[in-house]
Amino acid sequence: MIRAGIRGGSPVVEESQSLATFMRAATAQVLIARGCSVKALIPTAPAPGAENKERQYALADFQKSFDSLLVKMKKNPDPVAKGRFSLGDEVLNLNDDGAADGLLFARAAGVTKTGAEKAFDLALGGWLFGSMAAADRLTLYVAIVDARTGLVLYYGKAFADGLFLSDGDVSLHAARDSLEEFPCAPAGAVPAARKQEKR
Repeated sequence: MIRAGIRGGSPVVEESQSLATFMRAATAQVLIARGCSVKALIPTAPAPGAENKERQYALADFQKSFDSLLVKMKKNPDPVAKGRFSLGDEVLNLNDDGAADGLLFARAAGVTKTGAEKAFDLALGGWLFGSMAAADRLTLYVAIVDARTGLVLYYGKAFADGLFLSDGDVSLHAARDSLEEFPCAPAGAVPAARKQEKR
């Protein structure tokens, strides 16, 4: 997440953590509302032990693998619908009990603007276009991966403008749009691969 000002942009760590928390809650809320069962791979407060540490390491490796794959999907999401993107069957390391049908990966990018930057945008672009340029913007990328084969089943992208750090409805709006075409399937069933981009 970046805070944009007259002198340029700078990353903000604390706000980034807040954004991650908001988006986890928002995507889970959307899926649950549509009949999916959602469970965190690693509890918020995991019990100490070697098993949880190994799981955290495995998850960190998959997060890196997903980030590499996401770069390709951003450039050309069409292969998702053809079943050509995969994280490999090592996803079974995260689904050792076989209880999960899919794994949700989400990445959010946010830009907030200082008061001076917003005033500059308004002055430069006028009331209509300036107000649009001055708005804080949230971009959300989501992908759902088959928890047994690693195949990317769904890819979605959405934008939302507004005070996404203080207004939960903005985050929820982005989550709804990004998952708009994902069909929650009954337990044990896997939906066909597809992509969705919401602008």
